[in-house]
Amino acid sequence: MILRRTCAAADPISRCVRLPKWPITHPPHRSSDHPGIPWVAVTVVALLVVGTALIAGQAMFDVISVKENKDSAGSPPGMLRFSPDGSINAVRARPRNLILIAYQLPDYQLLRAPTWTSQTFYDIAAKPVAPVTRAESYEMLKALLKDRFSLTVHREARELSGFALVRLRPNELGPRLQASVLDCAKVFASTPRCRESALTQTGMTSVGLDLSSLVSVIATRLEVPVRDETGLMGTFDFSLKWSDTPAATDDLPSLTTAVQEQLGLKLERRRIDVQMLVIDRIERPSDN
Repeated sequence: MILRRTCAAADPISRCVRLPKWPITHPPHRSSDHPGIPWVAVTVVALLVVGTALIAGQAMFDVISVKENKDSAGSPPGMLRFSPDGSINAVRARPRNLILIAYQLPDYQLLRAPTWTSQTFYDIAAKPVAPVTRAESYEMLKALLKDRFSLTVHREARELSGFALVRLRPNELGPRLQASVLDCAKVFASTPRCRESALTQTGMTSVGLDLSSLVSVIATRLEVPVRDETGLMGTFDFSLKWSDTPAATDDLPSLTTAVQEQLGLKLERRRIDVQMLVIDRIERPSDN
């Protein structure tokens, strides 16, 4: 899915993901860089495609280019693009961000990432021989990290302070939220309208996606866990606009107010059980 943004956690509504500065522009996932950094448009000119290998039943990129990007510190932050066919193009991507994107996590859910994973940048290009789904793309990125960065992880449960996303009124949705006739997680490659989903610093448009994309964006922006307790099933079309400043402006409300007024949902304080991702091992890859 091509993300039209100022291209942001690890995120989940689009196939173009901002790589945040925070120790995620990432993923979303999210990182001390927060969604709000500038983006650069990058074109990868050529990719060598040999095929897709299968290891233990998991699809993997057969030919991958991973190179450290040693541009000066003043260079723009990077981006990661998932193309409709499953190709991955990353420019100036931090390993920490790549992990957050692959596991679709906000920054607060990643533990024990070495400092260098937030201070070192890589350009990555990879392409499967045949189109793959979005879910398969994330799994293949995990396999890439395991193969090239020797990444090993485990899960660990913790309870954190956060929010529950609930319905404002039991039988009524907000003016900008409606059930969708599309399931873009399944038909993205063949349905142009699915490419209308987008995320910017002050807005989100979703077409044919479930509410997990909204929950992920809220969690990333507020930097706390958010649990979906709306009970709303299926896919939805919605648009949301909010102020990116600490104090809401006359033209745009805060994110929490926007969710309530525009979508008919609200955030309530909760203690949330969270599965943290703990890094056991990660190494710097060799260029190829």
